Amino acid sequence: MSDPNADRFKLLRIYCAASSIAAVVIGCLVLYGWAFHIEMLKTVLPGLVTMKANTALGIAFSGASLWLLLPADSGTKRKNVARFLALLVVMIGTATLAEYVFGTNLGIDQLLFNDPGGSVGTSSPGRLTPTTATAFMALGLALMLLDYKTRRGRRPSGLSGGFARRRSDAAKDKGGQGSGISGISHPGERWFSQKHLGD
Repeated sequence: MSDPNADRFKLLRIYCAASSIAAVVIGCLVLYGWAFHIEMLKTVLPGLVTMKANTALGIAFSGASLWLLLPADSGTKRKNVARFLALLVVMIGTATLAEYVFGTNLGIDQLLFNDPGGSVGTSSPGRLTPTTATAFMALGLALMLLDYKTRRGRRPSGLSGGFARRRSDAAKDKGGQGSGISGISHPGERWFSQKHLGD
């Protein structure tokens, strides 16, 4: 007779692996759309505003980071690369929020590709929304803190991942695309925060 917890754990691991692959694929497809001016690939669903290049990059980095953190036998080098990618996601979110808060342009919005002025649903060409920027900060922190435990055995990554999911859902509720990271942070956040691989 199989252990129901082991079966559930296996399913959650498959879900997280599939979510990480989907995030990387979606991010890369959107970047491909920007690189070769394929409008259909710039949006997740037809008729919605374009996903900005920095959003696609952050989603791809998040997915790659999660993928590198999945194996139980993740070595130090894999974990360091995963944390670096997560740090880049935090930096994208932080820099974008700084642009909104201080009313400045750091030049990151169109660093990869030019977004034509007057794009629908944007306050500044190429700039991701404050909701997505906040979600990136929370998601990046969740990925960076995935292996960290407090003295009481709690994992702060679950709180940060849950916050990222709620921010993404809030963007979708407002009629936007969200940041596309809901699948990464949930139920993955619960899985990692309760029973991380290798524990």
